Amino acid sequence: MPFSSRACQTCKLRRIKSQCKPQLTHPKCDETKPACLRCTKSRRICLESSVIEQAGFSINLENAYASGKLKRPRGPRSNLTLLRPRFDLEARAIAYFLQHHVVALTDVPDVAQSLCGCIATWQASGRDSVMVDLALSATSLAVFSRVHQDHQAAIEASSRYCRVLQMVQQNIATVRPSLTLDDRDTIEACLLTMFLMGRYEATMHNYSVLTPDNNSTASIHRQLHHDGALTILKVWVDSRDPSPSPSPSPSPSVTTAKSIVKLGRRGLVQSLLHKNLPLPEWLVDGARFGEHGLELDYDRIFVRVVKLHQASAALRQRGDATTAVLLELLDEAQQLDNALRDWATDLPDTWSYRRCTLSDPGPWPRKHFYSPTVYTFARPGYTSVWALYFTTRMLINSTRLKLLELCWRDPSLGPTYGQGQRLECSILLTSMADNLAFTLPFCFGKIKSKVSEDGSQALIAVGSDDEIKPYLAGLVVWELAVASSLHGMDLKQRQWFRSEVAQLGRELGNGILESADTDEWPML
Repeated sequence: MPFSSRACQTCKLRRIKSQCKPQLTHPKCDETKPACLRCTKSRRICLESSVIEQAGFSINLENAYASGKLKRPRGPRSNLTLLRPRFDLEARAIAYFLQHHVVALTDVPDVAQSLCGCIATWQASGRDSVMVDLALSATSLAVFSRVHQDHQAAIEASSRYCRVLQMVQQNIATVRPSLTLDDRDTIEACLLTMFLMGRYEATMHNYSVLTPDNNSTASIHRQLHHDGALTILKVWVDSRDPSPSPSPSPSPSVTTAKSIVKLGRRGLVQSLLHKNLPLPEWLVDGARFGEHGLELDYDRIFVRVVKLHQASAALRQRGDATTAVLLELLDEAQQLDNALRDWATDLPDTWSYRRCTLSDPGPWPRKHFYSPTVYTFARPGYTSVWALYFTTRMLINSTRLKLLELCWRDPSLGPTYGQGQRLECSILLTSMADNLAFTLPFCFGKIKSKVSEDGSQALIAVGSDDEIKPYLAGLVVWELAVASSLHGMDLKQRQWFRSEVAQLGRELGNGILESADTDEWPML
């Protein structure tokens, strides 16, 4: 009795059957969701049968051949190829985006998590929102169009983005601080939608593709996702019970909600840093958004770093810094650097890294290797924590350098003031930049251990010309973007980081990141 294969549609069309039929020989589809192992290894889009238009057409034809009703034509099967079902473009784009860009890695510590991981969590929770679905469709089509140069996908992405833009505007207009607990789903859906809108706009940045109105809708209300997210998050803060009773066993949807609110706030704090906008007072305390433990300790340091950076920028713009203010800010910067260094000593030993030198470098790969020195970790996700640490210390010391430059102009301090501090900052900037660069090969899967005949282990470079997995790039892309735009860095290091960011932008389909090696790239 014949049994239908439960293999994915991609493997079916490649004549790779399901491993649930033991009588079949290798190779087999292991039916793993969302992407089977065969598709993952061959970098194909893993599609289920439900995303196929005219699902039974070529299959019925094949059954007719197998039953003897029709005689299979001799020669190449070009006709059969033409008769195969056409994959739905939207389904292909969403499958590609979920399988390659927003994979939820379980080994990433919470302190380094971003809202990107909540997309997979939202999908798995079974929660439903037309607005989120539409935003996911628009973003997936946009990324798919840019990475695969698919003109039709770009047009469909533009159309869906216009629709979700109108929907978000309506939701923001109807949300009120007096909403009930049952209405919280709207808040989380809005936050996730606006994150996806931001990803869409970054994708379509400077994308030279013609849409029906000859304009890219990514330029429409570019700040809406940022300002709207602030509005929605403020509503969430105002609607909270000041003394909520803790729930002993929160449901998956509640857990997802807390993650979306917490990680959404993290993204907004980072965005305010890049835009050099002041932090609203209600956004400062991470504890009210769910931060705790090591994550809360880092958050408190980072919020102070953002405030320090903004105060330094304001002084440089106004040019009216007093000696007392400058010395106070310099002292704050020194305290923050010490606090962050102490914070790192409390990290679990399992998160630590090991410094190694490639035993036989040979001709170095062109991508992602800054030097023969690399850092290895127990798990790829741990690289994100240390990348965050290295980058934050770089940001602190870059700000210190800018404050010290202001001291040169102060008559009471003079050009010789703080020479030792300037040297210390420069050394720390160079050292932290090196450390950040050393984490990339392992993070991107470009090195592996090789056991020699005598039992010793050595590291070798692998896949020098292969593209990296987009979700691995997402582990450190924010840190690299910050590092590539800092004041006071060594020119060679900054150019290398900018080149890395631009390369990651091309692989992620992110137009803003892709512009990192142009004059358009801003400095912090």
